Amino acid sequence: SLDFIEMRPTQDIIVGAPDGTSVRALVEDQHTYAFYVVGGPQANLELALPAGTWEAKWLSTASGETVHSTRFTHTGGVATLDSPSFDVDVALRVDLIE
Repeated sequence: SLDFIEMRPTQDIIVGAPDGTSVRALVEDQHTYAFYVVGGPQANLELALPAGTWEAKWLSTASGETVHSTRFTHTGGVATLDSPSFDVDVALRVDLIE
């Protein structure tokens, strides 16, 4: 679970999102990010992430269940994460693994 009390709002990480899409972000110590995406039916988010191995989980806002997850190694800079299809909104959790 996310420790929302320790998280703070940030928009600096969001480099790009599709027109008509609204994205809000929270961060905890540069290693855990939570995003709320409204728009759809699909979003390609461009995020400024530090180097490392990351895990991204796309979550249904209706059920809280993971609908898609992936692990990736990133050298730093902009990473593009493609959402699964969604109707109105979707959530994304991105965690630094190592």
